[in-house]
Amino acid sequence: MARVAGAPHITGVELNEVIGRGASSIVYRGRQVRFNRAVAVKVLDLAGQPELVGRLFLNECRVVGRLASHPNIVTVLDGDLDEDGRPYLVMEYLPGGSLADAVATGGPLPVDRVIRHAVELAGALESAHRNGVIHGDVKPQNVLVGRSGQAVLGDFGIARLGTGVSSRSLSVFTPLHAAPELFDGEAVTSAADVYGLASTMFELLDGRPAVGESGESPLVIVRRVARDERRLLERSDLPPGLADLVHRAMSTDPADRPASALEFGEELRAMEVDAGHEPTSLVVLDEVPVEEDVPPVREVVTTAAAAEQTLPPPTVPRRPGVARAVTTVAVLAGVALLAVVAVLLVRNDRSEPLPEEAIGASEQAVTPTSATPGRIPSGAAGPVTPTTAFDLTEDGEVPTRENSGGGPLPGLSFDVPGVADRSSVLLAELGDGSEVLAPFGPDASVVNVAAPVLPQLPARGRWRAFNATDNPECPGFDTPEIVVSGVWDKLAVWPGGQGGARVLEFGSAADARWLFNAWSMEQGAGTGECSGFAAPFGVADPAVAEVVHQDTPIDLGPEVRVNTWLQPPPAGSPEFRSVRTFLAQSGPFLVGGAVGEQSGPVAVDRVRAVVTNALDRLR
Repeated sequence: MARVAGAPHITGVELNEVIGRGASSIVYRGRQVRFNRAVAVKVLDLAGQPELVGRLFLNECRVVGRLASHPNIVTVLDGDLDEDGRPYLVMEYLPGGSLADAVATGGPLPVDRVIRHAVELAGALESAHRNGVIHGDVKPQNVLVGRSGQAVLGDFGIARLGTGVSSRSLSVFTPLHAAPELFDGEAVTSAADVYGLASTMFELLDGRPAVGESGESPLVIVRRVARDERRLLERSDLPPGLADLVHRAMSTDPADRPASALEFGEELRAMEVDAGHEPTSLVVLDEVPVEEDVPPVREVVTTAAAAEQTLPPPTVPRRPGVARAVTTVAVLAGVALLAVVAVLLVRNDRSEPLPEEAIGASEQAVTPTSATPGRIPSGAAGPVTPTTAFDLTEDGEVPTRENSGGGPLPGLSFDVPGVADRSSVLLAELGDGSEVLAPFGPDASVVNVAAPVLPQLPARGRWRAFNATDNPECPGFDTPEIVVSGVWDKLAVWPGGQGGARVLEFGSAADARWLFNAWSMEQGAGTGECSGFAAPFGVADPAVAEVVHQDTPIDLGPEVRVNTWLQPPPAGSPEFRSVRTFLAQSGPFLVGGAVGEQSGPVAVDRVRAVVTNALDRLR
């Protein structure tokens, strides 16, 4: 079979066919040349997130390496980086496909088969849990059919190892099968996998997930989960107690679920015995010794394709002039502009926030021009040295969207002396969201959608922004060091609409201003909307650096910067006619969010009222 056009070059393996796509990877069927055997090759690529890609790769290598001897966990044969620096894993090829494929082609599965597979998976999950691993994304698509017909659990890429940061901070898990606590900012425990296993059983037995359909907006699904709006498992041939067990294992409160995957599996085995069947073998591996000297993964190189940080990766390039959607839908589905701020920060040795007058101070000043104050004309002769330092690419080039991914820069620091986590203070000042989001109407109900994006706050680092439009007045820049000290995040839903707001508190007003400019530029800044930026990259005059974009004027006073964008709804959100996103900065606070409605364009007065409500409580 011919090699797939455009597929990566992997030493010793021919890639013949794409057999799967996920939020963070592409899976190929290939042939390992030396052994002339079929293999599955998963290539990870979170565009614009090279550090996260490397961490996911290392995570999966360690997890499956630790658990590879389990008969119901996929076997990994090799792993490395391809020629473009993307991590890949070479795994056993299981031609039987996934259980999701089985349901799609044949409908609901026989009850005894579902119970057998659930017991097998319970053993795999219990083994993972005893080795400090939480899978985090148990679903039919991640359960393969083994060569002996057994269930084989794969895709440990977002698994959580011990107390390490899991990639769920970028919301790459699947809302259809995600436990409610994953959306509430609570600690992730093994109970989330028990929920995922029960949700998987529901789909295998019913033919459809309990909370929605795969083509629905993630926000609609999350709303149902938050309201505990699930269909009941109703099938005439279920053994006594099975539906109740599945419903209990999908309880909103983790304490109401079976205490462990082992307990869940044993209850299923008891049902097999009651039905006169031999109980399925439940294999549990106790703690597997871990080598301390684990060789590090080579540094991941950002490729020219890594120009987006959207999850899942977009199928078409972003069009110039079209703002990127930073909606609550997108946050939950993976477009994490506001959700992943601190994950994308870079370590800096300074321990105090920079004073505003020092932000952007550089080794070399810029000679003023006769052009508009603070703006560098695109036709200016000779290179312009920006006053804010930025990192060149590994090839010594000025960063561009083609040679450097926007947003992520390596590293993260939590060592911020004298700064405390102020999230609880924000909660006390802003409340449960019912008052701040009241302008969305009396029928709106508030849902907590805060997802922990950091293991702790405060955090400190930098951000790289590229303009969504091809505008030489402000192609992009690196922020100086900024400090994030608190997060508040709420969502309102009402008949015909949904809207949310996130408030971030920074170490200083200057920090908030830099991120306001960075995120505004990433939404798209056209001609005449930038001041103080340099060509070909960077900031020329920090004192006047500014991005101003208002599709509809909003005046909140001289101390408040505010930008708005009206745009089509994100893909997969047919319930919206349009989406209005917004960013506002006042002092050390940044208020951002989005509103979508069925009836038409969102009235800007509602956005103004929400932002005003938030800022009035923070002043």
